[in-house]
Amino acid sequence: MSKIFIAHAWSDDENYSQRQLDFIRKLELELEEKNLEVIYDDNTVNKNTLNQFMIENIRNCDVILSICDKAYLEKSEIDDSGVSFEIKEITEHNFLDKVIPIKISTDDLPYKFGTLPYESFCKEFEEMSFDSSEQLNSLFIRLSEKLSKEELWPSR
Repeated sequence: MSKIFIAHAWSDDENYSQRQLDFIRKLELELEEKNLEVIYDDNTVNKNTLNQFMIENIRNCDVILSICDKAYLEKSEIDDSGVSFEIKEITEHNFLDKVIPIKISTDDLPYKFGTLPYESFCKEFEEMSFDSSEQLNSLFIRLSEKLSKEELWPSR
């Protein structure tokens, strides 16, 4: 089974963090429906072992979906943040080809992701829905190509 690691940043705004987690859970359901294993920090990961959690999942996953928003961008620029650690791990081990940035806000991508094609899920995040989402179809097309799994291709 192919593994998808969803990387994201916790916000200082608890309501926003909960909304982001709700969005990730909805995305997780869509991915699991296609028989993909989904892993992410749902706040149950011990913060003392968070770096090890990130290292293992970045290395062992097939695709990294980075949920990019203001918090992710800001934390990517702070040297000792989890996001900065994660991006360093990705770039130092040449895993950028595993990354598909998922934008849920109009903020820029982190500098190191600058040239990566992203999927914009701003509307889906705002509406908290994937119903008839062209972006979700586009994501599954990219996943089918990255994972060489034709069965992920959306049916028309």
